[in-house]
Amino acid sequence: MQYAKLYANESGTLLAVDESDAAQELLAGVTLPRPMFEGEAVPHHVARAFLTEYGGKWMRDDGIHHFETNPVKKPRPVPTNPVEQTVTMDWIPKR
Repeated sequence: MQYAKLYANESGTLLAVDESDAAQELLAGVTLPRPMFEGEAVPHHVARAFLTEYGGKWMRDDGIHHFETNPVKKPRPVPTNPVEQTVTMDWIPKR
């Protein structure tokens, strides 16, 4: 099984780096953002799931792969005076 380490910057952009010599060479002179998962490597399917969902870059043996943010997850503009709908429910069981 192949593994990669995940990193995230303050804006939430992800960077995945394979545990291979070729991927490590791509990082020459790059300051890595904050590590995810306490710096532990995760399986490729986990890295791919995060990158597919949130977007970012993946440093692999065959180069750098770019992932776009899932359009459903992009933040939408918020109106200046949002009206919040309130739903009340009776949580006390009836006897």
